[in-house]
This record gives sequence, structure tokens and C-alpha cells, in this order.
Amino acid sequence: VVVTGCGTSETIWGGYAQLARMKAAHVVALPPAFTLEQSMGIGTAGFTAMQCVMALEQHGLKPGGKPVVVTGAAGGVGSVAVA
Repeated sequence: VVVTGCGTSETIWGGYAQLARMKAAHVVALPPAFTLEQSMGIGTAGFTAMQCVMALEQHGLKPGGKPVVVTGAAGGVGSVAVA
């Protein structure tokens, strides 16, 4: 499982713990296609970029459709989105 983007280590203790008790709503199953090592390599930036892509798809964007402009792509999320 993965826990990210829910305030862990910001407003919730335990972000760097080996074991932590989390609310079930904050825990996401790791897709079977990824190993734990790969999930950490992708990191929060890749996860957030993918959430953005999924939101665009939910609103009708399809591969090969209209162009998408990514601005401010110098950071982690933007650079992963452009890649």
C-alpha cells in the first residue's frame, strides 16, 4: 500500500515510521504492475502527475485528442507530467 498526499509528516505524525496506523481513506493499494522500489522511484511527483492525467481523462480528454499545455513544468510534478 501507499500513503501520500494526506498530510502525513505535515499534520499527521508517522510519515517516516516503519509502521504506522493510518485511516483507511488515506491508504491506496499499490498497483500490481509496480514494485515497492518502483513506487518510491516515481514518488509523490509522479503520483500527483498521474492523478492530474486521470482527472483530465474523467473530464473527456482522450489520447490523440486535443493538445494539452503544461505550464510551470520546472518542478517534480510538471517534469513528470511532460515526460
